[in-house]
Amino acid sequence: MRMYRGISVSGGEFEEVCADLRANGLTLTSKATWRFEAVDLRSRIEDLVKKPDLSTDDTRPSRWVETPTGGQRVLTGAFPVVCACGDELGATYYAIRHNRSDDKNSSILVTFEAQLSDLHIDGRDFLYNFVFQMGHSEGQRRCALEIFGPALARYLDRAWQRNDTQYRIALCDLAVQDLDVIEKHHANTVVIGGRYGTIFRSAFFVRLPVGPERILVVAPPRAMRFEPDITKDKFLSL
Repeated sequence: MRMYRGISVSGGEFEEVCADLRANGLTLTSKATWRFEAVDLRSRIEDLVKKPDLSTDDTRPSRWVETPTGGQRVLTGAFPVVCACGDELGATYYAIRHNRSDDKNSSILVTFEAQLSDLHIDGRDFLYNFVFQMGHSEGQRRCALEIFGPALARYLDRAWQRNDTQYRIALCDLAVQDLDVIEKHHANTVVIGGRYGTIFRSAFFVRLPVGPERILVVAPPRAMRFEPDITKDKFLSL
């Protein structure tokens, strides 16, 4: 599947970063300022979706790890992922607006290929908060299914039957790994105006590493207009 990742770097690093991406692909390095992880629940979705007391304890299995500062919980069986979009517009927004700063004033758009099974939907800026936790109306349901496909319904309808935040979040954890939901979201054409002013058609986590043989283009993004078709406020008013 064609994927796009938008990043911002300092002008002095532009050529070096582009060369590294072409030579090494997308990998987790010591220089990375981000750390995202995911776990694979796909073999358990059919059992978990029917679990009456489903919670994030099921969908986000973790263990306690001692650290020099006391300790923390870490996901069990987790693997590193990187943020990317299934559309050029979303990745371009991140490259030239969201991630840009005075220090990071040069933008790069990385176009690459990924397997469907390597993708999880990144629902942080729209799906979790506004669809699963705040949604309740038929208009909102129609909008959500347009963006994420009809396979979302079995998770969303169950979630809306209960005023239980943990249950709703856990069902969303399952929905973002459903391959049918992922495939439909990747093909989405509705421009979303999400949390924190984000603008995208589709947002994903991609399993790392992405080898250099899967990198197609590394170049500055082209100019695009960022005009959402549906904003979070409009969605909540449906």
